[in-house]
Amino acid sequence: MHKKKIAQKTQSPVELSADDEALLDSMIDAQRAHACYFERHLGSAPVSLCIEPPRARYNRFMYPLTFFTSPERDGMAAHLRETGIGTSRPYEDVIEGAAKHYGYRGDCPRAELALRTALVIPVYSSLEPADLEHIIRSMDEGWAISRTGRETPP
Repeated sequence: MHKKKIAQKTQSPVELSADDEALLDSMIDAQRAHACYFERHLGSAPVSLCIEPPRARYNRFMYPLTFFTSPERDGMAAHLRETGIGTSRPYEDVIEGAAKHYGYRGDCPRAELALRTALVIPVYSSLEPADLEHIIRSMDEGWAISRTGRETPP
C-alpha cells in the first residue's frame, strides 16, 4: 500500500495510507462545507464570523465566532450548552500565559478583546444537516433571549 509522508515530528515521520489520506480529505471537505453553511446562515448575526479570504483554504478544524463582549459570548455558550451543543473558549488563558511566560504587559488590547470574546462552535465532519440546523436555531434563540431577556423567542 502506498504511504505518503505528510508531517514529521522530531524523529518519527507521520505517514498516511492512500485510504487514510482520502478519508482525511473527505473530513476536511465536510468541515469546510459546514463552515460555509454557518457563513450563509449567520451572516446577519451580531458576531464576527471566520470568513475565509479569497485564494485561502482553511481546514476548518475550528469555527470561531467573535462576540462584542465576554458576557455576550458566555451567555451564548450557556444557552448552547442547555440545548445540547458543546462549545469551547480555547483562547481564554492565552493572555495570562503570555504574561507569565513571555512578559506580556497588556499592550495589545484589541487582541486581548478578540481572545476574551471568541467562542468556537462545532464544525466537525460527522455533523448531519439536522445538527447544523439545530446549531443555527439554538443560536437564533440565544440572540432573541439576550435582546429581550425572555427565555423563549418572541
